[in-house]
Amino acid sequence: MGYFVATDDTEQHLKVCLLIYAFDTFQETFYQNFRDHLGGNIQVDVYFHHNNFSVFESIINSNKGQYGLYVIAPIESNEAKEVLEQLPKEKLLIVDRYVKLKGDYSYIVQEFEKASYNAFLELAPRIKEFSEFVFFFKPSSAEPNEVLISFKRFIKEFNINGVIKNNYEAGSIAPDKVYFTIHNLELWEMLKDTKVKGLKVGKDLGILSHNDDNVKEIIFDGITTFSIDFAHMGRLAAEFVLSLKPIKQVMENKLIRRNSL
Repeated sequence: MGYFVATDDTEQHLKVCLLIYAFDTFQETFYQNFRDHLGGNIQVDVYFHHNNFSVFESIINSNKGQYGLYVIAPIESNEAKEVLEQLPKEKLLIVDRYVKLKGDYSYIVQEFEKASYNAFLELAPRIKEFSEFVFFFKPSSAEPNEVLISFKRFIKEFNINGVIKNNYEAGSIAPDKVYFTIHNLELWEMLKDTKVKGLKVGKDLGILSHNDDNVKEIIFDGITTFSIDFAHMGRLAAEFVLSLKPIKQVMENKLIRRNSL
């Protein structure tokens, strides 16, 4: 089930329901900047739905009318849209994933298809130095399908030997390949295996990751990523809460080139 972090400060004036996927490092960056920018007089209760519709629906239904504002990272499904449309639009901010809802509402979201294709395009000369481009993608998961569409388009247009696998198998890391994952747990597992096998990241093999954070800037002399600025997204979301000024913004996704590719 989802859970939340609450406060016992009875002097606070506005209660905000923040419903996100999970507390991954980049979402922690979003939350910390959101919380810090709000100041001390606003209560934020944090819930996690883990891309599980039953949990998502239960959290929203049990909290309707309990909060002054709802900041929600949605699940991309028609059922989830119907649940979201039960909330007052003037009290709703959609973050991270765009969903088309009835009525006028605010959002601060990512764009995935063009952004991922442009990242692959910029990295094309480097990717072509390796024999294979491996993308780990889990169907029917929280991973954006638009990234998969871009990957397929890219390997076809550039005649690259691309492979799509559901998940990374421990110990399977091999030289002369570029590995791309959205999941940090897979990334950590791959990096651990390169160390065990004595492979040099950025030389013997390439690694590309989605969603940047401070750790990826440091480990293995830097992991190449493409990402929005989650800290900035958090601050923008806080400004919406503080001002109630409607916002419709698609965050810019940037390629951050480092040692790994």
